[in-house]
Amino acid sequence: MQRHIITGGTTVTTPSTTVATARPRPVIARARAYARLGKFQVYQMVLPCLVAFAGVPHWTPRGVVVALLLTAAGWMMVGVSLGLDDIVGYEEDLDERTFTHDRVHRPLSMKPLVTGDLQLHEAKRFVVLLCGAVAVCGVAALLLAPYGSLRGKVLLSLATLLTSQYSAGLKLSYRFGTEIMILGSMSLMAIGPFYLLAGELPGWLLTEAALLGAWLLQVSWFSYAIDADEDRSVGRLSLASVLGWRWLRWFITALFATTWTVIALFAASGGLPLWGVALLSPALLLQARQLWIGVRHARLVEARALGFHAYTAGAVALIIVNLIAH
Repeated sequence: MQRHIITGGTTVTTPSTTVATARPRPVIARARAYARLGKFQVYQMVLPCLVAFAGVPHWTPRGVVVALLLTAAGWMMVGVSLGLDDIVGYEEDLDERTFTHDRVHRPLSMKPLVTGDLQLHEAKRFVVLLCGAVAVCGVAALLLAPYGSLRGKVLLSLATLLTSQYSAGLKLSYRFGTEIMILGSMSLMAIGPFYLLAGELPGWLLTEAALLGAWLLQVSWFSYAIDADEDRSVGRLSLASVLGWRWLRWFITALFATTWTVIALFAASGGLPLWGVALLSPALLLQARQLWIGVRHARLVEARALGFHAYTAGAVALIIVNLIAH
C-alpha cells in the first residue's frame, strides 16, 4: 500500500511501511505542528469549564489553583482524544482521503501527520506525554479539591478516562458511541469542575451542561454528515454514517427543537432569568440560521462553521449569566 505525504504543493508517494526521515525544523514550527495535532486552537472545548467556574459561589486561593489544574487537565485531555483520532485516521488513510478532497473549507494543515510535519512516532510520543501531564494535573486537582466524595472523584476520573477512548482503545466511535461521547464529554467539562469546587450539582448547572453538550453535537452532526461516506468505509458508526443524510436531518431538527424547548422551560422555571434569555438570543438566532442553511439547503460546511460561532456565543452568554445570577 502506498501513502501520499503532502508537503506544501508537492505530493510525495512512499511505501506505508517506510519511515520518512524528518528534516530539521525550527522549534516554533514543531510546537505549532504538535498544537495542530491536539487541536489546541479549538478553544471552544474548554468553555464548559469557564461556564462552571462562573457559577462557583465562593473562591479561595486553593480553589483557584484547582481551577487552573482542571482547565489544564481538561484541555490536554481533549488534546489526547483528538490526537489519537488523528493517529487512527492517518493509519487508516481516512484523513488523507477526507482532507485532500476538501482543502478549501478544511485546510490540510490541520492534519500534521498527513502533511508530513510530524512523523507517526512523534505523534504517538506526544500523546503519551500528554497523558502523563493529564494524570499529574488531574490527580493534583482531585487531591486539592475542597469538595467531592471519594466515590464521586473515582466516577469522575473513570468518565474522564472514557473520553480518550473515542478512536483508540475501546474505539467507542466504532460502537455507536459517537454522539454519546460528544454529549457526555462536553457536559462533563462543566459538571466535574463545579462539583469539585462547590460540592453540589444544582439543577441549573446540570441544565447548562446538557445544553453545552447538545450545542456541540449540533456542530458535530454536520461534520459527520460531510464525512459519512469515509466513516462508513472504515466502520465508524454515527447516525450520519448509518442512516444517511435523509434521516439525519430529522434528528438534527429534533435536537435543535429540543434545546430551544429546554431553554424555554429553563426560563419559565426561574432557572434562567429573562435577561439571560436576551443574552442568549444572538446564539439562538445563529442556531436558527445554522438549521436553515444546513438542513433546508444542505450547505453542511457553512452550517458547521456557523455552529461553532453559535456555540461560542451561547457559552459566553451562560458565563455572564452565572457570574451575575449565581
